[in-house]
Amino acid sequence: MNSPQKIPKRIGKYQVIERLANGTMGVVYEGYDPIAERPVAIKVSLAEHIKDKQQQRRFNELFVREAKTASLLHHPNILEIYDCGIDQGRHYIVMELVRHARTIKDFISDEELLKPEEAVDMIIQCAEGLKYAHLQGIIHRDIKPANLLVTEDKKVKIADFSIAFVEQPDFDMTMPTGFVGSPRYMSPEQVQEDVITSQSDLYSLGVVMFELLTGKHPFEAESFSRLIYKVVNEDPPDPLSIKPDLPEKLATYMRHALIKDPAKRFQSASEMIKYLKRVFPGTGHSSEQNIMTTPLEVQLSDNKSFKQFRPLSLFASLSEAELRTISQYCEWLEFKDGEQIINDGDPIDALYFLLEGELSDQQIKKGECFGEISFLSEETSLTAVHAVGKVRVLKIKRESLDQLPDICQLKLYKALSKKMAENLNDQSLPDRSLAIRPSVEPS
Repeated sequence: MNSPQKIPKRIGKYQVIERLANGTMGVVYEGYDPIAERPVAIKVSLAEHIKDKQQQRRFNELFVREAKTASLLHHPNILEIYDCGIDQGRHYIVMELVRHARTIKDFISDEELLKPEEAVDMIIQCAEGLKYAHLQGIIHRDIKPANLLVTEDKKVKIADFSIAFVEQPDFDMTMPTGFVGSPRYMSPEQVQEDVITSQSDLYSLGVVMFELLTGKHPFEAESFSRLIYKVVNEDPPDPLSIKPDLPEKLATYMRHALIKDPAKRFQSASEMIKYLKRVFPGTGHSSEQNIMTTPLEVQLSDNKSFKQFRPLSLFASLSEAELRTISQYCEWLEFKDGEQIINDGDPIDALYFLLEGELSDQQIKKGECFGEISFLSEETSLTAVHAVGKVRVLKIKRESLDQLPDICQLKLYKALSKKMAENLNDQSLPDRSLAIRPSVEPS
């Protein structure tokens, strides 16, 4: 293959038209796929310019990881990967061509900022892409303005999954470990090389939004060590101190997105999307599913929710990423003492878990799943049940379970079947055919 200064006529089966850009990982050309009959972008690795063979091999591994990881994802807000290969010893990736693309970095300015609703629209699109990636068990780990492409009609596409963490059983590539990512956009836990979850991506997106809305980085620093110290130890400035005319609800969003403790931040991209759409209705370009019915204000103040979700025995075999995925499809319901929870003959279309309190005439313990037999057989309830004291219940609808990635469904139904068999064999356990279904769902 030719040097970066010369434009090759062909790369693999693809015709090359012109050079579009030079980056740290490679050179990008506009090309044409004669088989699919469509324009494409072709990124070619520059690894041969690295003298150290070990670094060169690592460079190419990251290049291939980007292609393989992104090829698992198909979403309007994620840059589509079509193909990858090696031509004359150089790796290349073939991807969706975004003509006249800019990045979100081009819209960050301390002189002329986007209108708040325009910035929110971009962030919602990013969150939509991240929500999808997280549901597939993929954490990007390098969300920053330069990796967020913007089309001419202001559609946003997430790019560069080269250091992404992939939690899928058939993904056989080595994960980059240690201090990986862009420090200016890393979460505190990422900087400290602690456990990384999907919330790290959401924190990084919060930093991007802070810049879009204020023109300033939340942790300006003169040196790398000072930057790391601020990210780990200092609170960001109040957005209103920089941009006093920002809507208060947006300032509240950014404060919450940049909390140091992951347990106190947004728990999912879905929560972020719902909050921002309430601030600016009509923003975003995709149809967000209504998968969380508890008001966001309650979810944000109730930091125990996810902690109560994790130890439930039915989910013992699930990984952290899978737990995070399922948690996005749950409803957290509360009932007062004496409130009717279930009516005779209610259809059982969900799984239920008792998180707190007691149920009338039921010997169901805290953390237990019930109603699984009727749920699997699609029967109806046989008796009415009332709350005894304050009762909190976790609910997962059948239609939500059907939307989970295949690996999550497989593990969950396997655990459910095992639990059902144990209950049927234990005559001392109460009848589990009942299910909780509120006559009026809390708003």
